[in-house]
Amino acid sequence: LALLLCASATRARAETTAFFYAADVPRDLLIAYDQVVVEPSHVSDVAALSEQHAALHALGSLGELGGAEIARAQPGWRLGSNAAWSSAVMDLTAASYRDFVLERFDALWRAGYRRFFLDTLDSYELVAKSDAERARQLAGLCSLIHQLAARHPEAKLILNRGFGALPDVAPLIAAVVAESLFDGWNAAQRAYVRVSAADRAWLTQRLNEVRARSRIPVIVIDYRPTHE
Repeated sequence: LALLLCASATRARAETTAFFYAADVPRDLLIAYDQVVVEPSHVSDVAALSEQHAALHALGSLGELGGAEIARAQPGWRLGSNAAWSSAVMDLTAASYRDFVLERFDALWRAGYRRFFLDTLDSYELVAKSDAERARQLAGLCSLIHQLAARHPEAKLILNRGFGALPDVAPLIAAVVAESLFDGWNAAQRAYVRVSAADRAWLTQRLNEVRARSRIPVIVIDYRPTHE
């Protein structure tokens, strides 16, 4: 599934943002938008893309591993599965797993990326059943984000949701992204769906809290069929 998803953040001069996870990032996007989020495994020449107007953000998963990376994971890291995406939910409390993630970001830094879009921040909620378990995973998530920021203090970090971590990591974050405010993509059904009024109200409240408390710019992604 190739995604071309556009959004803007609320600020005096809003940065325009495009999300493109397929190969061959269109040159028009790199010219028209201030920043473009890409899937690093689909980008062969970071330097060439960086010569355009848009600043590149590398998509990086924190809470899940997918594809070939699952085979590289230690057995003790795995908490469960996300069947919708055929991925594994990982234990953020494991220091060795956090090191594994940090090494992936080190490789992205060496490749030339200076901005990171941090994904799958809330995946532990799929498997953590108690308040104490959720609190431990959240602490691990916050620790990982702090470690990443300390390791690459010049990097610009954008969160995909991760509202629970924000009170702790807000000073390190450049923006918060939220998917599916009005329209979403159901990966299990492979279908576009309309977001319910209750879910939309919940997400709107979270985003308003981000802007009111942290004054961090908010970016919203909605998924729509290309033929509409």
